[in-house]
Amino acid sequence: MNQTIEDRVALLEASARRWRVAAILVSAAFAVSTLCAFRAPPPTSIVTPEIRVTDEAGRTRIVLGVRDNKPAIMLLDTSGHPQCSLADTDGTVGLFLLPKADGGEAGLTISDKGPLLLMRGSTAGPCLAANVTADQSGLILGGTSASRQMGFTADATSTGITILDPTSKAQVSLSASAGQSVVGLTGTDGEKRIGAVAKDSAVSGLVCFDGDKKPCWSAPK
Repeated sequence: MNQTIEDRVALLEASARRWRVAAILVSAAFAVSTLCAFRAPPPTSIVTPEIRVTDEAGRTRIVLGVRDNKPAIMLLDTSGHPQCSLADTDGTVGLFLLPKADGGEAGLTISDKGPLLLMRGSTAGPCLAANVTADQSGLILGGTSASRQMGFTADATSTGITILDPTSKAQVSLSASAGQSVVGLTGTDGEKRIGAVAKDSAVSGLVCFDGDKKPCWSAPK
């Protein structure tokens, strides 16, 4: 009889333990389902005027942002100096490479007027620029960023070469078009002094100008 009571007590305790486990599992499942129901959905976009990406040392290396309605992406070196930038400024998209401060740069821009390539040895050093428009292409060589010293142009009807002094005044100009070629020499004041023309008709001419821009000598007369 005692054994029977003990067996019944053991069965009741085992049943109670099973119910407690079941209750814990039901409560956990309810808590998980409640958290999932109230959890905010993952964001599909980030809205911010600027994003900065840092390296392991906390230094900003990439900046992505919009300022004055002009989007731009910039890569920086460890000292914070811009190395490369891509920007859209009023319809002109530009890519610029800036290896170090005052160490030269290269840039490529594209607008409705066509592409433009610029290379410069330093901020005030020699530069090269090339551009292409709908009806003309050009190449400019400069002794400094502020002065052009040689220019080449070409379009559908003519080609030209211009050599300038350091003040960007033309000294020598050469052009060729259908049927004729022209050479011009100017003085240091930028005024034309000598002009030469040659045509297919075998008619050629040479003209010299005085300080008042008037012809003072010509051949043939």
